[in-house]
Amino acid sequence: MSSILWLELEGFYASQQPSSDLPLLIVRDGLVLDGNALARSRGVRPGMPLRQAKAIVIQSRTVPWKAGDYSTDWLDLCTDYSGVIEPLDQHCAAIDLSRHPDPLDIAEQLVQRVSRETGLHVVFGHAPSKWIAELSALKQDLGLAQANPREFLAALPVRDLSPVPVEIRARLEFLGYQTIGTVAELPLSVLTEQFAQLGWTISKAARGEWKDEVAALYPNASLHDCLYPQGELESVEEVDLCLQSLVGNLGQRLIERGLQGSTLELSIDFETITHPQPSTEFSRTFTKPLHSPQTLLIAMRLLVERQLDQPVTGIRVALRDLKPRKQRQVALHGLNVTRSNPDQTIKQVQQVFGETSILRASEIPVPRRIRVLREWQRATGWY
Repeated sequence: MSSILWLELEGFYASQQPSSDLPLLIVRDGLVLDGNALARSRGVRPGMPLRQAKAIVIQSRTVPWKAGDYSTDWLDLCTDYSGVIEPLDQHCAAIDLSRHPDPLDIAEQLVQRVSRETGLHVVFGHAPSKWIAELSALKQDLGLAQANPREFLAALPVRDLSPVPVEIRARLEFLGYQTIGTVAELPLSVLTEQFAQLGWTISKAARGEWKDEVAALYPNASLHDCLYPQGELESVEEVDLCLQSLVGNLGQRLIERGLQGSTLELSIDFETITHPQPSTEFSRTFTKPLHSPQTLLIAMRLLVERQLDQPVTGIRVALRDLKPRKQRQVALHGLNVTRSNPDQTIKQVQQVFGETSILRASEIPVPRRIRVLREWQRATGWY
């Protein structure tokens, strides 16, 4: 089952502003984006219209939101737990933990670390889908959304059925379906008759089966992934299987995004008190860029070769210095045609075997007799 963690940092924007004796309001598009503790204590909430907030706190300090004023370094903490991170705003993100054998434990570790290192209260939700995870955070769910999404959604109002367009939700309420659970009981044939193709989306969403995947958008210039196996990896073969799993995921994302990278970083966690360090990092910049699962696997094996002398509990990998991969001409049947640069090839051969080892046709000296005959033909027109 998919496992999506939704994180929101309360007071994120206010924490990066100078302290104020007055209620502080950070405003974006006419709405309150955040407020300091004094403003929140008086009832100001994110999403509230500025005019309404001003009525609550008549004397206040208002700061227009500017993206460059706020650091999102807290997202770097998440890369140690997942390589699929989608920032939804500067203060919130969705994180895919599906690849972990125990996502709930990893989610708890991540929430505690973010809260500890930022000093902010973290609102979080956990569910098989991104939209349900957001609802889980909003409703302060305690685990039901992940264990049984349909039961979690059943008692919620239809207006919370976010995969369905707003006007369709309003129509469902008008027809008397006030909760998501009542919509889930409707036969698919009835929904498709009333709402055509949207009937399928309504049915799937109401039963908690509509999926929206997390997009791997952070960080921009690198790809991350990690794997924390259930139990220790005590043999080289077990570690290699984990490397192959990581490579399959990273390689697919490289191909889909048309990228390649040169710097590979690998961090391995050891579970033993005899090891000098609980985590060891390996890094190498390769001359030839890594652009496929095969090249990634070879590079990872080179980094960990003869380094695994203790049981392993976790592996994290990062491919940095990403650049667009140069596309090659594609022949029939999808076969790539390798076309090298002739000037570069000639130069490489000459550097190894000497400048006269290979020449262009225009550089080959023509015998004097041939040159005389060519001039005679050009002058007399005789061939």
